[in-house]
Amino acid sequence: QHIISTALRMLDGNRQTKVMADNKDESTDVERTSTKQDQEATTSSGQASNTESNKNANQAPRRSSSRSIKRKKFDDELVESSLKKTAKKVPSSSDIATPAQSMLREKKMSKAAAAAAAATTKRPRKGKYAKTMKNIGRWKPADDLALISAVQQTNDLAAVHLAVKFSCRFTLKEIEERWYSLLYDPVISKLAISAIKPLHPDTITAAQNNTLWAKKEEQLLGDISSASSPSLDVFKQLLTDKAHIFHACRTPKTLYNHWLLMRQYRLLPDQLAEPASKQDALTFSDVERELDDEELVGCTDDNVEN
Repeated sequence: QHIISTALRMLDGNRQTKVMADNKDESTDVERTSTKQDQEATTSSGQASNTESNKNANQAPRRSSSRSIKRKKFDDELVESSLKKTAKKVPSSSDIATPAQSMLREKKMSKAAAAAAAATTKRPRKGKYAKTMKNIGRWKPADDLALISAVQQTNDLAAVHLAVKFSCRFTLKEIEERWYSLLYDPVISKLAISAIKPLHPDTITAAQNNTLWAKKEEQLLGDISSASSPSLDVFKQLLTDKAHIFHACRTPKTLYNHWLLMRQYRLLPDQLAEPASKQDALTFSDVERELDDEELVGCTDDNVEN
């Protein structure tokens, strides 16, 4: 019995091992089939994606590069390229600016731009007064006073240019420009008047006493005969009767002195100019003999000394 029971147990154990082996074989078969299915699915999906990518690649535009393919140059090409390089301009030392020079150029450019902006905004009419303001520093207040009084007396700028003694030598064109600027330029006229006002009374009276004589004044003086010897009372009476014609600075003494000069140079109406005879005509040698060298050395010129 004991042997039979052990034999039965062994049979049961073999059966169980067979069942377990069969189950293992079935599980391995299932796993194999599942792995095969997964592999087939992955391969199919990969093929589909490859086909789609191929389709997209065929549909997309082909890209090409514009760069040239590098290749070795031949001997003649090497010579041509070297000639082109040497033909390029080599910058000189003057073209290469140092940092200090560049800073100076930038400063000059900024100053020029600022000056141009100021000229366009503040002084748009600067060119209008360029000619009149050019020689404004040469004209002194005494010159302006002498010019105004002389033009008011004679109304002749050419006579003023020849007869009036200014502090500086002016041309006729400069005198004309100054007179027109005093008349029509409000800026210059205001400056001239403001400079004349603070002058000393002596300089004002001296400028007015040296003013030119008008033609009407000389005509009134010409009414007095050259053969007579008038006194100061005659000129005083003439000055009181014709005060509106004579200048405000005229006095009986100045009238008398000017009348004597007119008689001396035979400018009075009752005087006739005497023609110079050939005997009275002097040559240059005669005049040179009469000159005294000592007098020439002793004489001085006020303009040169000043």
